Amino acid sequence: MADSVFSIEIRGEALKTLEKRGVEPFQETIKLTAFALEGNIKRKINENQSVGATGQLQNMWFADPKSWNGMDYVVWSPLSYAQGVDEGRGPHTPDFGSLKAWARVKGVEDHVYAIYRSIQKKGTKPHPYVQPAIEMTTHEVDGYFNQALAKAGF
Repeated sequence: MADSVFSIEIRGEALKTLEKRGVEPFQETIKLTAFALEGNIKRKINENQSVGATGQLQNMWFADPKSWNGMDYVVWSPLSYAQGVDEGRGPHTPDFGSLKAWARVKGVEDHVYAIYRSIQKKGTKPHPYVQPAIEMTTHEVDGYFNQALAKAGF
């Protein structure tokens, strides 16, 4: 994947020791975890009122299998600014067209030049959404894993 891709890997390597009991339930656990994380990231972006004005960031997160065996998934966004929104960025020159579209949606279009210059001088503050989504997903994984264990006869 390109350097600008922001991604989180979900690896089922630790579950390989359970393959003797049947790998399908554990593949399902990894898959459910990946899709839950994707949904929770989108939910956290939506809850964060200071970001997500255009809807593009919410809609550009995906969960995809990373390996042929279904035991590894990647949850990722192709947007170059996805990580910057989550972690903040130092001074930089934003894309003016994108910033103008964001300012229009937020109702601050009259201040777009001041915002542009402020980002060039000060950067942007972090608006964490990935770590809260991971924490939210962690609570769901227990249920998926318990279901897989029951299906595998544990």
